[in-house]
Amino acid sequence: MHTLSLNGYWELAGADPSGEAEPVRLRGRVPGHVQHDLWQKGLLPDPFWRDNADRYRWTESWDWRYTRAFDAPEDADLSRVELKFEGLDTLAEITLNGAPLGRAKNMFIPHRFDAGKHLLPGRNELEVFFPAFTGQIKDKPVGKHFACFNEERVFFRKMQCSFGWDWVHRFVTSGIWRPVTLTAYTARLADVCVRTLLHGDAAEVVLELRLDNPDRLPLTVTATLEGPDGDAMPCREIAADGDAAELTMELPHPQRWWPNGMGGQPLYTCTVTLASEDGTALDERAVPFGIRTVELEEAPTDAGKTFTFRINGEPVFCRGGNWVPADPFPGVIDAARYERLIGLARDANCNMLRTWGGGIYEPEPFWHACDRMGVMVIQDFLLACAEYPEDDPAFLDALRVEFREAIVRLRNHPSLLMWSGNNELGMNSAPESD
Repeated sequence: MHTLSLNGYWELAGADPSGEAEPVRLRGRVPGHVQHDLWQKGLLPDPFWRDNADRYRWTESWDWRYTRAFDAPEDADLSRVELKFEGLDTLAEITLNGAPLGRAKNMFIPHRFDAGKHLLPGRNELEVFFPAFTGQIKDKPVGKHFACFNEERVFFRKMQCSFGWDWVHRFVTSGIWRPVTLTAYTARLADVCVRTLLHGDAAEVVLELRLDNPDRLPLTVTATLEGPDGDAMPCREIAADGDAAELTMELPHPQRWWPNGMGGQPLYTCTVTLASEDGTALDERAVPFGIRTVELEEAPTDAGKTFTFRINGEPVFCRGGNWVPADPFPGVIDAARYERLIGLARDANCNMLRTWGGGIYEPEPFWHACDRMGVMVIQDFLLACAEYPEDDPAFLDALRVEFREAIVRLRNHPSLLMWSGNNELGMNSAPESD
């Protein structure tokens, strides 16, 4: 398998659809956002000073276009190639060498395109076009659905606080906000799910694998475990020729993961290797995980019922707060910043964060920091303080895709405690009559 990163600097061009203003050209960072690049190049002022945020509004009425030239890998089979955008913000049209590949409509999910039939040996040109937001909103029935702070946002699967909230200004961003890769492959690991079951003083590690094996090749899957101290653990190998596989390994005397203040956070690593019949490695995935049990106890009381989390059978006194995006331009937050912020929460004796429904599904550096520091997370699905167009089948279909993508991506993290349906959608509902 050959993977080419397309991160870095792209050519970024902005155009006023009315033709009244001169076009703008600059180098745009990927991952990143148009507005952040304009600020960094001195074309917009510091957004966090006084009322400078209002001077960003004109960017909503412009079209923005990213282009990048790249060379296809010379030694790769280009017949099966996937172009993957981890995140596009938000409505976008993608073309490769002038041929349309598809569109994007959701900031929160990866977008994958079959690039093989349009990819050329040698030089290629990739383009991502973001049409002006003001044009996207014209045909929407704004005002039909109640929403706090802004009624436009409910029609877009975009970070809801981009439209302004009581703690952040309006920055309706555009951009390629998460990494981009081009991958040529024969067969690969589509997903690795690690489940752990505790039986007394032993654990059972169950691996559920999804394979992308379009030619139904005979394959071998090898799984190895590494302990928290780097020591080698059990190894298993099985044959697979379909699109799924499962294997189980026994782990004696496992070290358990605990919330901050209750014990340590030992993490194991499962490495899964996919190989062809002749032993050639085709793909490999290393997945950190922790071993713990989670229970939500709701025992009846005179006043109603309790709401108590138990980790490894022990009740937890939850101490924490609400996590909102650490920047209005979330694509520029690096791992060091997540490390510092989660570290501050840990050092303040927090053991829980609720990831708010008006933000984003945070990237891996956030979750790895929480895993290592014992900060439990309750994750909202990304709906907040509004009535959404639930009468629109396309909107509901988009949510189903989004929720599945998010659940699959985050489910291996021991810090993930539970999912919450939304943030305050029912606050304006009429109370049930007695």
